[in-house]
Amino acid sequence: MSGEKSDANNGPVIFDPYWKPPLPPIVESGGKIGGAPAGPANSSYTFATEDGRKITLSSMFCSGNMAKAEQHSDNHYHVWTAPDAANTQFQTGYRTWFHFSVRGARKGNTIKFTVMNMNKQTGLFQFDHRPVFTSVPSSRKVWTRLPVPVSSFQVQEGNIFEVEFKHTFVNDDPEVRFAFCFPYSYHEVNERLEYLEKAFSGEEVPLSDEPIPSVLALQKAAAEKAGSVGEMDMKKQPPKKLRGSTTVSRKVSTEGIYYHRELLGRSLDGRRVDIITITSSEGITSRSEREGPVEGYFPEVNPGNRAAARGSGGDGCRAHAFKSKKVVFFSARVHPGETPAQYVLEGIIRFLLRDGRRDPRAAALRDNFVFKIIPILNPDGVSRGHYRADTRGVNLNRMYQTPTRQFEPTIHMSKAMVMHYFAQGRLQLYMDLHAHASKRGVFIYGNRCDGLENQIENMLYVRLMTINTKWLDFDACNFSEKNMKSKDRRDDGASKEGSGRVAIYHATNNTFPHSYTLECNYNTGRSINSIPEAMNDRGRASPPQNGRQACPKYTDEAFMDVGQGALLALLDLKGINPWSRLHRSLWHNLDQARNGLFKRIRHSGPYREEAKTYADKLAKNKKHKKKSSLEEVGKDPAEKIKKARATKLSNPKKLKPKAVSQDHLRPKVRPKVSALEMKRDVDAPPISLPVYCPPSKIPAAVTNITWGSQGLGIASPNQQPGEPKKAKPKTSSSIPGIKLSSVSADRLGPRAYNGLSYLHTSSEDELYSGLSQKQVSLMRPGGRIASKIPKPSGVLRR
Repeated sequence: MSGEKSDANNGPVIFDPYWKPPLPPIVESGGKIGGAPAGPANSSYTFATEDGRKITLSSMFCSGNMAKAEQHSDNHYHVWTAPDAANTQFQTGYRTWFHFSVRGARKGNTIKFTVMNMNKQTGLFQFDHRPVFTSVPSSRKVWTRLPVPVSSFQVQEGNIFEVEFKHTFVNDDPEVRFAFCFPYSYHEVNERLEYLEKAFSGEEVPLSDEPIPSVLALQKAAAEKAGSVGEMDMKKQPPKKLRGSTTVSRKVSTEGIYYHRELLGRSLDGRRVDIITITSSEGITSRSEREGPVEGYFPEVNPGNRAAARGSGGDGCRAHAFKSKKVVFFSARVHPGETPAQYVLEGIIRFLLRDGRRDPRAAALRDNFVFKIIPILNPDGVSRGHYRADTRGVNLNRMYQTPTRQFEPTIHMSKAMVMHYFAQGRLQLYMDLHAHASKRGVFIYGNRCDGLENQIENMLYVRLMTINTKWLDFDACNFSEKNMKSKDRRDDGASKEGSGRVAIYHATNNTFPHSYTLECNYNTGRSINSIPEAMNDRGRASPPQNGRQACPKYTDEAFMDVGQGALLALLDLKGINPWSRLHRSLWHNLDQARNGLFKRIRHSGPYREEAKTYADKLAKNKKHKKKSSLEEVGKDPAEKIKKARATKLSNPKKLKPKAVSQDHLRPKVRPKVSALEMKRDVDAPPISLPVYCPPSKIPAAVTNITWGSQGLGIASPNQQPGEPKKAKPKTSSSIPGIKLSSVSADRLGPRAYNGLSYLHTSSEDELYSGLSQKQVSLMRPGGRIASKIPKPSGVLRR
C-alpha cells in the first residue's frame, strides 16, 4: 500500500509508526555485513541428509553468530558460538549470543540443535528460558519463543555450558531463524530510522494494513475472556470491540511532530552513530535557532548532505535548539547482545510518534520535553554478533569516567552530549537501557544521592514507573552506594563507577538525581504490578492490571511497554499527565508518594540527621498547602477547573449527599438555670437525636456504623470517621441511656433505616437518665426540641 499525503499545512506525510524493517539479508561469502567484511562469527555450512535433502546452517547476516556447525545426525546438529573479538589479540570469553538460520527443512521435520560452548547461564534456563525463532519470509516478522522448553542444559568441564533445544517445522518456509533472545540488528535499526527520516522529510512511505500487535493482544484477551476457544482468527472473526477508541493507529500525520536524525560520529569500524531528536514542531520556522557543534562532533552534518542529517530540520542541517524545553536523554545497546534494551527504546519512539489527537499523553511529552536518543552505542559489536564487548574486547559501560576519542569514540560523544545539555541547565533525565541474564524482572539501578531530598526525587521517578507499567519491580531496584562501586570479575575488576549512570552523576558534581540504568531480564520476572485505572481517558488508555500475579514470559511487546512506562512516569513527575493513574494508586498524589519514600529511607545511615528536619518541613508544607486535585492531574487552573466543576455539577451521580444540619434542633437562647443545674449540664453527655433521611443518604450524625457484641453501633456527630469511640458505661449508642435491641444480623442491612428504627429502652426513666431537668423538659413530647424532630420510618419500641 502506498503512502498518502494530507492536504493540511504544506501536505504533511502519513506514516506508519509501527512499520517493521525486513530482516537482514544473507550475504554470500566475501560480502560485507553491516558495512564491513564478515567476521569469525559469520559462517555457513551445508549438510546432506539420507533422504537427499540439503540442510544449510548460516550466520552470514548482520548480528549473526555461529562460528561452527557439525552434523550429528540427519535431525541433530551441533553449533558453536564465536566469542567477542574472536581471532584477535582482544578476544574475550563472552560466548552467549547465538543467531543463525536453517534452510532446507521440510514441513513436519523435528530438528534438534545443541549449542556447545555458551557461558554459564543457569540463572536463565532454570526458569525455562527459551530461544526465539521466526520464519522467512514472514509478513508480520514476528519473533516468538519456542513452544516447548529446552531439552536439556548442563555445565561441562571448564565451565562450558551446553543447551539443547528442538523445533518442529510446521510450514514449508524456505528459511527459519533462531536466536538467543529477540534480535534487533544494526541493519534493522538503520532501515527503521531511514523510514522515519523519509516521512519527516516529506517523502511518501509505505503503509501497512496488518493489525497492531498490542491491539491484537487486547482483542485476543477480550475474546478469551468471553469464552472463545483456540486462536482468534482476525480474518474470519470480527475483532472484539474495546472499551473505547484505540490510542494507536498505523496512519499518523507528521503534522505537529518534530523528528530529526543526525550523524553524531563514527565507530572504530566506521559505522554510524546517530542521535535522534523528537519533540513538538510548534513555533518552528526557517529562522529558528539551531544547535551548533559539540566538542567537534557532527563533522559530516553540512547543508545539503542528506546522508548525514534528514528529517524535520532539513537535509544536512543541525536540529533546532528548543532552548526553552528540558532534555530527556536515552541510549541503548552499549552491550550488543542485550537486545531487550532495543525493544524498550522502540517502545519509547513509537509512543512519542503517536497521534496527539488520539493520545494527549504523547502530545504532552512532545510539548514539554526534547528527547535525544542514541539508538546504538556499540554498532560494531551489534553488527558482528558480539554479546558484551566492542571490537577491542572492551566493556564500554566501564569507560564513562575517562573515555577517549581514539579508543572509545561512541562513549566519548555520548557523554559529551549529556554534559552539554547539563551545562545549559536543561537536562531532565538520563537513562541507559540494558538487559540482565541472572537477576529476574525489570528493575532500575539508581545512585545513592547526596542529600535526602535528592534521594527522594531519585526514587520517586522509579516509583511512578511502577504505576505506569506492570513489569517494573520496585523491590528489585537498587539505589545503594555499594552498587555504585562494586567490581565485576568478568571485566578484569573494572568498577561500576565507570558505568553511564554513575559517571554522569559524578560528572554533575553529585547534583543530578535522575541518572539511571534500566535492566530487563531476557526471560521473565518474579511478579507483575497492580496497575490502577487511568483518569479522564474514557477507556482509551491500557486497561488496569488488578492484583499482583505471577509474571509471564517477556515478549517484545512487554519490553516496549516498559519504554512507554518510562515516559508516562515523566509526565506524572511533572504533574502534567492528562490520563494519570497516580490519583487512583496507593499514593494519590506526589506529596504522599514522597512521604512514603521518606519513611522508607529515613532510618538509613546517610539520611538520619537530615530526616529530622525534613519531617518538620513536610508537616509545615502540609499545613499551609491548599489541595487541588484538578491542578495535580495537570489541568490548567485558569480555564479547565471551571469546566471540570461544571461537568461535576451537571452529573448528579457524582454529587455526594450533603450532611444534615442539626443546628435548628438546638435552642438558640439558653434559659437561666441555677448553678447546680448548670454544673449538671456541663457534666452531661452531648445530645444526639435521631433524624430521618432516606436510606440512600446517611446523615452526618451517622458517620460510622459497625458491628459490635451488642449489635449495631452508631458514632456521635462529633466523632470523626475512623476515630476510636470514647468509652461510655453500659451503652453502645451515642444517645444517653439508649440500648440496642437484640435483633438478628440478617434483619439489619448496612444502613438499617439509619440504625435508628431498632433503638429501644426498657423504661422512660432510663431513656432520660443522665440529662438535666431542662433537657428532659425540652425533649419530652410537646417540648421545644421534640416538636421539631421529623418522624422516623420505623417505630421506636419501648
